[in-house]
Amino acid sequence: MNIGSSEWKTLIISGAKLLGVDINDRHAGLFALHALELLKWNQKINLTAITDAEEIAIKHFADSVAPANMIPDHARLLDIGSGGGFPGIVLKVINPSLKVTLIDASRKKVSFQKQVIRTLNLKDIDAHHIRAEELAKTENRF
Repeated sequence: MNIGSSEWKTLIISGAKLLGVDINDRHAGLFALHALELLKWNQKINLTAITDAEEIAIKHFADSVAPANMIPDHARLLDIGSGGGFPGIVLKVINPSLKVTLIDASRKKVSFQKQVIRTLNLKDIDAHHIRAEELAKTENRF
């Protein structure tokens, strides 16, 4: 199974459906772009130990959609320790009305997240290099 193949997309779509979340081929196509970036960057920085296409589909993408139906439209979402962009970027793809903030203590992971955001042409989502405990001390509101 290859990332982006119809079989790979079907696996994500059916996995999401089992969780009660409806996603379509466009969503799965964007997830494929995210996954390809993940594998490319993973060669340089440690983003994930999961590198098998089927496991990426299930453990990163299908699992990330689980809370989608519990998040109202236009909500603000803070993803702490977002690493490879899971679940924040995935939830943003499914619900473009969300205002998403990703934070991670690793500058390299934040650089990766910003690249995925650009690649997927997502709006109202940003990534910040900050530790959660430092964020709690700031007056910034996300």
